[in-house]
This record gives sequence, structure tokens and C-alpha cells, in this order.
Amino acid sequence: MFLKLCAAYLVLVLLVAGFESDMLNSLSERSVVRRVAVDVAAMGEGRVVRNVDRAFALRPPEGRRDALADLDGYVVNTDVLLQLSAVHGRDQEIPAVLAAAGRRKQTKAGSQCLFDGSSLLDEGSDSSKHGASIKDEDLHTLAVQDDFVSVLRRLPPITKKLHVKWPNKNVTNSTSDMAQYGLRQMIDLNPDWDYQVWSDGEVDEYLESHLSLLDWTLAKGTGYAEKSDIWRLILLYCEGGYYQDMDRIYNLPMASVLAPETKMLLPVGGADFAQDCMGTAPGNPIFKEAIHLNLARRRAVGNKADPARVLWMGPLTYFNAVTKVMFGVMLERGGGSSLLDRLHGLAEGVSPLIITKRETWCHLIAAEMDDCKWIGRAGLYKEYGIQEWSAAEKARNASLLEQGS
Repeated sequence: MFLKLCAAYLVLVLLVAGFESDMLNSLSERSVVRRVAVDVAAMGEGRVVRNVDRAFALRPPEGRRDALADLDGYVVNTDVLLQLSAVHGRDQEIPAVLAAAGRRKQTKAGSQCLFDGSSLLDEGSDSSKHGASIKDEDLHTLAVQDDFVSVLRRLPPITKKLHVKWPNKNVTNSTSDMAQYGLRQMIDLNPDWDYQVWSDGEVDEYLESHLSLLDWTLAKGTGYAEKSDIWRLILLYCEGGYYQDMDRIYNLPMASVLAPETKMLLPVGGADFAQDCMGTAPGNPIFKEAIHLNLARRRAVGNKADPARVLWMGPLTYFNAVTKVMFGVMLERGGGSSLLDRLHGLAEGVSPLIITKRETWCHLIAAEMDDCKWIGRAGLYKEYGIQEWSAAEKARNASLLEQGS
């Protein structure tokens, strides 16, 4: 299988050399292919070198296109052309592209968790438009979709794994109030659950292994807030479990939050379904829809500096996905308290399959603080010398805009 993958990749490199020779002007087509073949040989597959001439036998454009069509079952596809075109002749980057393609092949071979946004733009207009608005007098027409409930019931149990994202893994030993009232209690109150603190590098690696080359290329140029939004969706769809942001409090054991038949946690905040706290069984169709919307929308708008894109790709997209899959109509976030009350009430109607809660600061789906003690997050960020995500995103966009001017 590895040999087929490498041979397919050689064909694609040849395609780039034939159609994008100006970008690879420092090397001939054959030397590009041979250079990749040598790199592959160093990875333990020397026979690939002998496939160079076979690849050149596909030199007629029609033959190369047919070969590409035959590669649809492999992860290596037309995205590779776009990715290699972005290399702009820096052939030393090709081995990294090859290695990433190999990881994607392994991901696809083991699961259905490789996502490619190239086919999503044509699946309908939902990916590019905003959700619909609904009048208060029409809220009674909303209902939880029976097919969604049926799918949810058939899912496996929620995976007993806790996920958080933070640049420094030793945050479990942080003395800040936020870490003590949040992450530390989450770990200590759930001794039968595994946990993982995901670093920025691990998030990048996970995304690279679960996204097509072009989708990863677009995502990796964004800030950590946007990466975290798409990462948590893919992680929970593929593996299930519980995720919460580092700056959330926690003090209820999962055993007291979940029922045996629970397949999803759906907290409701002041404006939407909370995205900083998620729990689900693997395979949840809401998460799949949110992933598809995210990738299609990023394909449509790119990753240029845009202060509004974090909100668009994150909370707005998640709200669109929840309402589309669960209630049969893609609604727009910001419909007011009457809309959220109605959606929350409908979700409560399928409890305990879905556990939901209208959250306030000290009354959360996984935390109850009777004294409503305020726990600030400034100390946590100061301890690790990092900015809060909103400030970091503002600075990043300003820098990008300055570079583009």
C-alpha cells in the first residue's frame, strides 16, 4: 500500500512539474521526481526509484488526468497539486508534504475521520449563507427531528476522556485560581476518566492528520482560536469525550452529570449553544455538520485577516449546525432569549439522551457554585505569559493587515 501511495505521489509531482514548471524553475521535471524518489527511498522504500520512468510514461495530459481519477481512493488527490504549487520551487519542502500525505493515508485507512472541504461547496448553499431568522410567533413550529434522535440513540457511550488545550502541559500543576477551580478539579473528580492537555503542536499535528492538504494549508495560517474551534469538533466527532476551555470552572463529577444513556451535552449560554464546553459520543452528526460548514466556509473566504472570522467559523457555525441537524432548519445565532428558551426546552424534552442547561457564571452544566465566587482568568494567562485569545487575535489581524498594506 505504501508503494502505491508513493507511486501515486510521483505521478502527482510530475503533474505539478508539467503544469507548474515556472514554480519549480530551479529543477527539471525528472530531477524533481527523482529527488522525491530518493527521499522516499530514505524512508525505506527503495523500489520507488524504479517507478520514475513509469511515472513519465503518463506524460500525455489525458493519461495523467486519468491516473488522478484513479487515485480517488487514496488520500493523495488534487489537493496535492495545490499544496505543491504553494511550495514555489522549494523542493526541500516536498518530503514534508509526502510525510503528511502518508499520515493522512493512515488516518483514512483506520477511520472515516479524514475531512476534505473540496466537495462541500457544491452540496448546497448552507455553507456560504447565514442561518434563517424566525419570529417568536413561529417558534412553536420547531421540533427535534426524529431521525436525529434515532441516530443519537445508536451511538456508543460518551468516551471517558477529558480534553483541554493549553500551550504548556504542566498547567495541571498551575497554582492559579482558574486552574485549581477548573482543570484540577475536573481531573480529581473523575479518576476513572483519562485526560489530555493538548499543546499547540499536538493540535497542529492532529489537524494535519485529519484534514486534506488544502484544508490544513488554510487552517494552519489562522490563529490558535480558529484552530482550536475546528480541532475540538474533529476530535470529539472522531473520538468522543468531554472538552472544556481552560478558563471554565468545574466541580461536578461526570457520574453526576451524565446518565448511562446520555450521548451529548448541550449547554446553552446567553447568546447561543456553548462552544467552550462540549461533550459527545463519537459520530455525532451535529459535529460532522459543523466540521463541514467550517471547512466549506474557510474554502470560500480563505484565511486573510478578518476580525469577524473567528466568530463566523466558531460559535456562529456551531449554532448553525446544531439547529440544522437537531431542529431541521439552520437558524441564525442572536435570535434572542425567546429563541434560546424554546431550543433549550426542546432539548430538555429528549433528556437524558441530551443533557442541557441554561448556563450563568456560577451555574454551569458541570459546575455549581452556591456562593457565586468570582474566579478570574487573568492570573492563569499571566502565569504562562500569554495573551487571552481575543487580544492575541486582534494583534494577529493587525499584523496581517499591516503586512498586506
